[in-house]
Amino acid sequence: MKKFYLIYFILFSFNIFSITGVAGGAAPFLRSGVGGRALSLSGAFIAYTDDSTVSYWNPAASSYIGKIAVSSMFSWLTEDRKYNFFNVLFPSDFGTFAVNFINFSIGGIEVREKDTQEHTIIEDVENAYFLTYSRELIRGLQGTSVSAGFNIKIIQTSLDKYSSLGFSLDIAVILIPFKFMNFGLTFQDLTGSLKWSTGTIEKIPFDMKLGIMFKILDDLLKISFDTEKVEYEGLILKSGIELGFFKMLFGRTGISYDIKSYEFNFTFGAGVKYKFYNIIFQIDYAFAKEEFFTIFEPQHKLSINLYF
Repeated sequence: MKKFYLIYFILFSFNIFSITGVAGGAAPFLRSGVGGRALSLSGAFIAYTDDSTVSYWNPAASSYIGKIAVSSMFSWLTEDRKYNFFNVLFPSDFGTFAVNFINFSIGGIEVREKDTQEHTIIEDVENAYFLTYSRELIRGLQGTSVSAGFNIKIIQTSLDKYSSLGFSLDIAVILIPFKFMNFGLTFQDLTGSLKWSTGTIEKIPFDMKLGIMFKILDDLLKISFDTEKVEYEGLILKSGIELGFFKMLFGRTGISYDIKSYEFNFTFGAGVKYKFYNIIFQIDYAFAKEEFFTIFEPQHKLSINLYF
C-alpha cells in the first residue's frame, strides 16, 4: 500500500505543478487563477475593477462592477486535466454578492502496487465553492474610493475512495486615490485547511497579493504591477499591459518572475467586448506555457463574460 501512495503522489504532484506553476501544499489549484483576461496579464490583476472575475482576484473590486454578470472559463490542457471556472455576480443596495465555482480534475491516472503491467485507474477531482461579498466604504471627490470585501470558501476533493472537506477565507481592500490609479491588496486562504476522511488535516498555504494599476489614454492603455508571496515560497513579481482599440478590441501580454527559482514566464492574449442592446458580451483568450525539464506544452484558456 505504501507503493500505491508513493506512485500516486509522484504523478499527482507532476500534474499539479505543471498547471499551476506554483509549489505544493494543500489545494494548490486555488492559486492557479481564473479568467482569460487576467491570465493573459500573468495574473497582474489585483487592482483591476472592471471584470467580473475580480471576485477571485480581489473580492473588494466586485463592488465596482455595477451590473449583473455571468462569467465562465474553459481550459485546454494536456494529460487529461480540466480546469474551469464559473460565477454569477449581482449588485444590490446592501453591497455586491457573487457565487463562484472552480473545478480541477485529473483523469486516467495509472496506479500500480508493484512493478507489473497490472494497474488500476483513478481520478482526482477538486472543487471550490465560494461566496463573495463587497461594499464601497468611502466615496470622495474626483473619483476617490475605498472598498472592502471577502470570500468564504468550501473546498471539496475526492481521490479514489478518499475525500476531504475544508474551509478558507479571503479578505481584500481596494483603494482608488485618483481616476488613473488603483491599489489592491488581497489576503487569500487565511486559516484555510483540509480534513481528509483518513483524519489527516492539511493546512492551505496563505497567499498575499499586492497590486497597482495605471489607466492611460482614456483607459485605452492599462499597466499593472503585482507582487505575490505564498507561505513557504519565494516572492513573485508580475506585470501586465493591456491596450484597447476602439474600446472594443484588446491585446494583452504579461510577464512574471520568481525570485527564488529565477524563472521568467510570459503570457499573451486578446479580447473583444461588444454591446448588443443592453447586454455586454466579453470574450477573452489567454495563452500560457507549461514546462517540465525540456518538455514544452501550450495552455489555452477561453473566458466568456456577460453583463446585464
